[in-house]
Amino acid sequence: MLPLLILGIALVAVAAAALYSAMSAAGDDAEKSFDPCHPAGAPVQECPFAAAKKYPKILNQAAAERARRKYDGLTPEDRKTLDDALATAKSDEERAYIWKAFAACHTPAECAAFGKKIQGKSPQWMRDNLSLTGSSTGTGVQQQWHHSCNATTVQAVRGQMDPVYALQVHEENPNFGKVDDIDATKENPTLAQQQKDMLTSEYSGPTAGKHTGVAVGRGQAGGGGRWADDLLNNQSGTTGVQYSTTKNPANPVTLIDDGLKTGAPVPIVIGNGPGQYTHYVVVTGSDPGPPNTYTIHDPWSGKTVQRSESDLKNGTINLAGSNQVTAVEVPKSVPTDPMKPPC
Repeated sequence: MLPLLILGIALVAVAAAALYSAMSAAGDDAEKSFDPCHPAGAPVQECPFAAAKKYPKILNQAAAERARRKYDGLTPEDRKTLDDALATAKSDEERAYIWKAFAACHTPAECAAFGKKIQGKSPQWMRDNLSLTGSSTGTGVQQQWHHSCNATTVQAVRGQMDPVYALQVHEENPNFGKVDDIDATKENPTLAQQQKDMLTSEYSGPTAGKHTGVAVGRGQAGGGGRWADDLLNNQSGTTGVQYSTTKNPANPVTLIDDGLKTGAPVPIVIGNGPGQYTHYVVVTGSDPGPPNTYTIHDPWSGKTVQRSESDLKNGTINLAGSNQVTAVEVPKSVPTDPMKPPC
């Protein structure tokens, strides 16, 4: 037995020496080929799909595909920048957010800077700061003006798709989650100004009707809203979709389900009867259950809530005094050249 044991030890020693020799010979190349993907051993191009499988609420399959295609078009220098950012992340969850930022058309350098900001942060911190809806307390971005639900919905959509933007909004608005009903710029002047700029901008979409909103305080009379499809489409580089408005849909649930399949949130307009386009809210996801439920963010209250499929079908949504789905902003994937990076 002893000779066999000695032989086994010798073979292990030889194998270890060979491995050490190979690693030493590789030098810097060994570091460059470090695989930040999990499970280990998969090509880096497949990493976003692994992240999407593990954290589907962070990175959906559509964003993972955008990230993979974009990665294929990187220069060796840019690949190393992104690979290093992924390699130095402290958790797979951080890597999922880095891939999400990359899919939202941020450069490898921007993703690396973002990765440093979130490095070592807790899952709760990331949930609360890297999105604008559905925080750990069920809150999110809130409209600062009486009629800026449209603009706030656009912010919510972009924040859902782009964690770099979401973090920037949190950083620039230390009183995020607060509003002043009289002075809209008191609590979060940057957020309020962004909403006002969108609300009062000239409408450039196909929907007929009033084309320019008027900003007044939440507790003040007057003011006016606008449709948001053109504002949403200004974000197509980030979201990868184009929105079109369907008014008074016969089956809003079907449109919402089809829209969510693109990987993008689905804004809906609610009122209390056909033709009453009162308030924008945004559907950010669904759960087949049973029962089938939808996650909806309400810009007026700043709360993210759950509503059942029957609520949407039967006109019992009960958000901001409105109950029925009267319009759906339907997202469709933007056609892209499969031979070129998406951005």
